[in-house]
Formats: sequence, structure tokens, C-alpha cells
Amino acid sequence: MDPAEYPSHATNVQPAKRWAKVLNESWPSTELARQLRDVDVDQQIPVVVRIVFETGVEHLPGVATRWVSRPTAHVRVEVQDDRLVSGGVWVDPADIERV
Repeated sequence: MDPAEYPSHATNVQPAKRWAKVLNESWPSTELARQLRDVDVDQQIPVVVRIVFETGVEHLPGVATRWVSRPTAHVRVEVQDDRLVSGGVWVDPADIERV
């Protein structure tokens, strides 16, 4: 079987023309991100997130599942979009709107 035919999650290889680079990602520090866990389901917040892909800007529905305000603010939003490697994206709070 050609490696391009393997499911991407099994090979950790980007399928051609599937994943897209997100230009407005805003990550917390690696050390801080490792400590953060998803909040309980009843505390998760429905949002619309602005994602800047290489191909343009999109506003997608999602759920804010993690956030941190210090030393700088970042929000993790789970989004159902095949272009995202992990099923979610870290963004600046200015890129989300509660719904």
C-alpha cells in the first residue's frame, strides 16, 4: 500500500491537499499547554472562531475547551474541519465570538 493511502492519524504524514496551514494560531508556551486540560463539558463555550488559512479567512462554529489568561491570553477551540491537523486550534481571544 502506498503511504499516501494510509490514514493520516496512523502515519503522521500530511495528506496532499488536505491539511491547511493556520496563519493566526496563538499558542501558549509548551510548558503551560501541557498543564492545561479541557474544562468540563458544562463549562465549554459555543463560539464562532475566525481562522486564517493560507487560502483565506473563514468563520467556523466550534467549542472553546481550554483557555489561559496569563501571561498572555490564548483559547483552544475544537472545530470540525478536515483542514485542521488536530481537530482544533489555539487562537487569540480576539478571534472568537460567543454564540
